[in-house]
Amino acid sequence: MARLDAAPFERFFHWWLGELAGLVPSRLRAAVAGDGQAVVLETGHGLAQAAARLSLRNRKGSQRLGEIEGDTVAAQRQSLRELLRTVRRGRSYVLRLPDSQVLHKTLRLPLAALENLHEVVGFEMDRQTPFGSKDVHYACHPVRTHRDAARVDVAVALVPKRTAEEALALAHAWGFSPDRVTALAEGEEVTLLLPGGERQGRAARAFVAVLGVVAVTLAVAAVALPLWQKQQVLQALEGRMEGAMAAARAATVLQDRVAAYHEGREVLQQRHRGYANRSLLLDELTRRLPDDSFLTRLVVDEGRLWMTGLATSASGLIRFLEDSPFLESVTFESPVERDQETALERFSISARLVVREEP
Repeated sequence: MARLDAAPFERFFHWWLGELAGLVPSRLRAAVAGDGQAVVLETGHGLAQAAARLSLRNRKGSQRLGEIEGDTVAAQRQSLRELLRTVRRGRSYVLRLPDSQVLHKTLRLPLAALENLHEVVGFEMDRQTPFGSKDVHYACHPVRTHRDAARVDVAVALVPKRTAEEALALAHAWGFSPDRVTALAEGEEVTLLLPGGERQGRAARAFVAVLGVVAVTLAVAAVALPLWQKQQVLQALEGRMEGAMAAARAATVLQDRVAAYHEGREVLQQRHRGYANRSLLLDELTRRLPDDSFLTRLVVDEGRLWMTGLATSASGLIRFLEDSPFLESVTFESPVERDQETALERFSISARLVVREEP
């Protein structure tokens, strides 16, 4: 599985933090950063001579704290512990390799190499040194520039990985956990190794993974949010539409009822518009019928008239009613019968109402 190179992220964050630090007032920056002291452990060639030397370095210079003494690792560990008691906590810890363990080389490269100097030196490692770039820890920095020839001299310090691992193992055995492994190149201290680089690499990969998850989440949200908003708007519109449709249906029903009412009213008005008023019709019957006759039932409906009653001579009633301007087609509905109790003739007559012409 391919591994993520943490170096670009380290350079980016170093530049970014530096830019942010530049925005902070110098007094405040000095108060926060402290005095910049670092505890430097310089190792020797082996355990036969003085094992190592401990010094305290700050911006003004270097102060020797003492040497690590003892014939055993335990004794050397105790000696280092005694020296570290004089050092306040919170300092950075540096393991500096001696020149005898570091190979120094000066390369002359094109000026364009400055843009990716570390990578270019890595490509040149196999050709310029007996080691491959994968077998060493190395650092480089430009020392002289030849503008006329468009060249630059680059000081390179490198140490085999095995040598660096042995020095780190010895420092850890003494209870010293360095933040950096350094060496001197052309009088300048350069960093060969960051022992926490693997942790930083894992942190960088985790950070990138988190950024990836955030990016994917934001992308999904950017796509899903408008769709969700449109869905909400659509649902709101559908609810309003359903309410409007329900109101429209209710209005349609009401309109149908009103139309039916007006239609029925119009029919009734048409039916009664040409007929005589019932009061006039009743007055007409009262005047037309003889005094010896009376009605027991009178129905006027649908342009027709039905009446039932008793009379001394029912046969003559037809003649009286036919002369009325309000009636026509006057006829008996049933044969005339004599009532046993009153000795009068019982009749049932129907007629059609005359439709009057509008003036």
